[in-house]
Amino acid sequence: MPRFDVEMSTLRGWSSDCDERCGLCCLCQPELLPEEAPYFRRYHSKSLVRKSRPHKHLALALKKGRGSCVLLQDRRCSDYGNRPHFCRMFPFHFHVGERLSVELDLSCRVAWEGGGVPAEEEAARLVEKNEDRIEETLRLSRSVYQEFRANCEAAGVWAEPEELREQVRGHIRSFKDLRFLGQLMLLANDDLDFSLDEVDLRQADFDLEELEDAAREAALSSMDSSDPVGLPVYCGPDWSWNLYMSSPEGVEWKILDDDGDLQHRGFASAEQVGLLPLTPEGEEELLRYVSILNERDSIMGNACHLVDMYGYADHLSNAYFGVIAVAVIDLLWRASMLSHFHGYEMDREGMREAIIFYDMDRLDAPTIGAFI
Repeated sequence: MPRFDVEMSTLRGWSSDCDERCGLCCLCQPELLPEEAPYFRRYHSKSLVRKSRPHKHLALALKKGRGSCVLLQDRRCSDYGNRPHFCRMFPFHFHVGERLSVELDLSCRVAWEGGGVPAEEEAARLVEKNEDRIEETLRLSRSVYQEFRANCEAAGVWAEPEELREQVRGHIRSFKDLRFLGQLMLLANDDLDFSLDEVDLRQADFDLEELEDAAREAALSSMDSSDPVGLPVYCGPDWSWNLYMSSPEGVEWKILDDDGDLQHRGFASAEQVGLLPLTPEGEEELLRYVSILNERDSIMGNACHLVDMYGYADHLSNAYFGVIAVAVIDLLWRASMLSHFHGYEMDREGMREAIIFYDMDRLDAPTIGAFI
């Protein structure tokens, strides 16, 4: 048993496996730990690059500087037995805050297919193997959270995280209602703290066009990059690597191939993509995902980061409810965009594909604490 608290509730019912047709994790440029560097200097010296952000480190190079890891050949790692620690951790994210929260990256398509090792079992193995490193990071992160809470209390913006989660649990079905999301975002922008009980749809000043604009802005901001390395990747049912690059003119859909080349597939003006209505099955898949987000420490950590970034002017409750509302409308717009390009319905399958596209982006959001 680990010597610290571990939260793994969001892993329940999921599995961990690998499919050699996928290679999604090989698009994430892995940092080499200091103890790994000598092996790769000796056997793969021409495959190394020096990086300066977020700190100086060695990493494996990407094909043509934008594709998959150079060690990936025919969707198989050519030195799999010696792959870096960062590769071995995928698709798990270890968020270290006041406790360790193990979170599963649902952009991993194989996680949805069942079979393989139960995710909780594999996560427990990884925790045990990395116990010393986790414990060391926990000592640092807990002091950061103590300082954050003290700052919040001094500014009068503190709320107990578990109480905020309980509010979301109690109002979970409201998160499929666009009127509720719109009202929630308006309240979240206010300086005064509020509870979800105060969201009155009878008084909601609902404007679908404004909400679509907000959803479009949230989604397109993550696709606004001329560098493919910075773009979210959607691994399609055919295992293709799909990129969507936004510009003032609209969204261009491209395929990243195994050699690191980009191939044009389609284009849509931003106005062509509006929020499409969900089927009842699509709503249930959305709410299942919202429930997972609500239990992730990284989501709470992202809200804490925003409070700190804006100088403790916003209440933690506003930031937290706002983070979840923005996540939902971002996801709904991405689902609508995938429907436009790929013909998906807004049903359970369509929401599943949108989550596969979105979740890696969500886990990459800045947070107080650390991913290790």
